[in-house]
Amino acid sequence: MTFRVFFAAVALCVAALPAAATSQDQAPARAEAALLAEGWARLAKGDAAGAAVIASQALAREPLSAAALVLAVDADLARGGASAALNTYERWLGARRLDDAYALRRVARALLLESSRKQPNATARLEALRALAADGDPDAAATLEQAAFSGSFADTRALALAGDERAVNLLIGQLGSIPGSKSPIISALGDTGSKLAVPHLTALLADPDDVNRAAAADALGRLGATEAIPQLKPLLKDSFFSVRLKAAGALYRLNDSSGLPLLTDLTLDEHAAIRVAAARELASQPDAPWQSLVRSLTNDPDPVVRLEAAKLIAPYDQPLAKTVLDGLMRDSNVGIREAASSVLVERVAADFATLRALLRSNDVAVRVKAAGRILELTR
Repeated sequence: MTFRVFFAAVALCVAALPAAATSQDQAPARAEAALLAEGWARLAKGDAAGAAVIASQALAREPLSAAALVLAVDADLARGGASAALNTYERWLGARRLDDAYALRRVARALLLESSRKQPNATARLEALRALAADGDPDAAATLEQAAFSGSFADTRALALAGDERAVNLLIGQLGSIPGSKSPIISALGDTGSKLAVPHLTALLADPDDVNRAAAADALGRLGATEAIPQLKPLLKDSFFSVRLKAAGALYRLNDSSGLPLLTDLTLDEHAAIRVAAARELASQPDAPWQSLVRSLTNDPDPVVRLEAAKLIAPYDQPLAKTVLDGLMRDSNVGIREAASSVLVERVAADFATLRALLRSNDVAVRVKAAGRILELTR
C-alpha cells in the first residue's frame, strides 16, 4: 500500500464527517476517523493483522461503515489474498441486498492480479491480464505486449482484442506464415473489430481450404466489411455447407439478403442443431419470429443446443437465459457446465450477487471472467 493511498483513505474518513453536525455529533465520527487513520497507518507499515483488528473494532462500533469495510478488505487482501477479502466482504454484507461497489471492485481486481501472476492455467492468466489491461493497468498491458511480441499467439490475440494495432498486424502476418487451417487467427481478427484485417480476410475467401473460407466469411461479416460483399456472394454456391452458411450469415449482417432464402429454409430443418446454426447467422436482426425460434430452442433436449440458444436470447430475455444456464451448470458434462458458466458471466450476469457467486466457481477461468465483469461494471 502506498502512502498516497493511505492519505487518500484518511481524507475520505475526514470528509465523511457531516459539515452541519454539532460538536457532540462530531465526536463519535472523529473518533472513528482517528481509529481508521491508525488502521491505515499500520497497513502502510506492513502490519496487516493490526489493521484488521482495528477494522474489526470500527465495524463493531458502526457495522454499516463503508470506510471501515474498505480497511478490513485491504487488510485481508494483504494477509490472505482475494479469497480471504471476499469472505470478509460477504460477512459485512450479510443479508443486505445493496453491494458496496468500491470494496467489491478491490476484491475483484486483487483476484485478477493474483491470477495474472501465479496462475498455471494459461487461458485464465491471459484473461486476467486482458481484463486488467482493459481497465488501464499499465503493467498488465506491458506484460501482454512483451509476450505477444515474443511470438505467443494467445498473448498476441489478447493484446489485439485490447485494441493494440501492432498486435493486429502480427496476427495478419501469421495468416501467411501458417499453412493449413488458419481459423483461430481468422476468428481472432474478426474479434478485434479492426478494418486492417479486411483485405487479408477477403483474399482468404478464395482459399482452397473450406474451413478458412467459412471462417473468413464469418469474420468479414462481424467486421462490417461491406466492401467484401461481391466476393461473398459467389460462396452461396460453394460445395461445402459450412461455407454457404457462413457466407449467407455474413451477407445478412451486411444488410444483403442474398443468402436469406437459405437461412430461412434452415430455420425449418428437422434437426435442432441446424436450426440453432441458422438462428446464429440471423441474430443481427432479432425480430419477433427470430426470438420465437430461439425461445423454442431453449427447450431442446440437446444441452449444446440449449446453451447456444441461451447465448442468443440473453440480450432480449435475460431471465429466460439465466434459467436455462442455471440448469446447464448442473449438467453431468463438465464441459457443458463450464461453458454455461462462461456464457452466464459474459452475456447475462449484470448484478453483483450473481458475479460474487461466480467468484467462488471451481473453474478458475469463470472466476477470472466474473472479476473482469465486475471491473467493467464499476468503471
